[in-house]
Amino acid sequence: MASIFTKIINGEIPGHFILQRSDVVAFLDVFPRSSGHTLVVPTRETQYLRDLRPEEVSSLFVAVHQVARRLHEILGCEDCSIIINDGPAAGQEIPHIHVHIIPRWPDDGSTPLTNILPINSPDNPDHESLANLADHLSF
Repeated sequence: MASIFTKIINGEIPGHFILQRSDVVAFLDVFPRSSGHTLVVPTRETQYLRDLRPEEVSSLFVAVHQVARRLHEILGCEDCSIIINDGPAAGQEIPHIHVHIIPRWPDDGSTPLTNILPINSPDNPDHESLANLADHLSF
């Protein structure tokens, strides 16, 4: 069964893309921890970073670098938390390797990431706001 990320990549469910390439995509998290929270995802579905081919790892991290720079340039964030939960024991909820890039600002308390993560996600994503932000960030 295809992961939710594969369904987003294939256009089966909505995604707010800021980068689309044949081997990697980046789209806004529908339950963002801060404005611009982006997921960078290889298009080939695999659960673990270790299962990616070397060229896929390279492409993934080049995209992470480019997205982080874009978030800084457009949103003016001071820093980013860049996170991989590599497998269920590491907290991975969707079995498709992905990288979270979460923009951070001094006024968010510069606290550990766990302090900005909500205990429960909202019921419905704000697709209109996400679409507007994706348009602004796309490159």
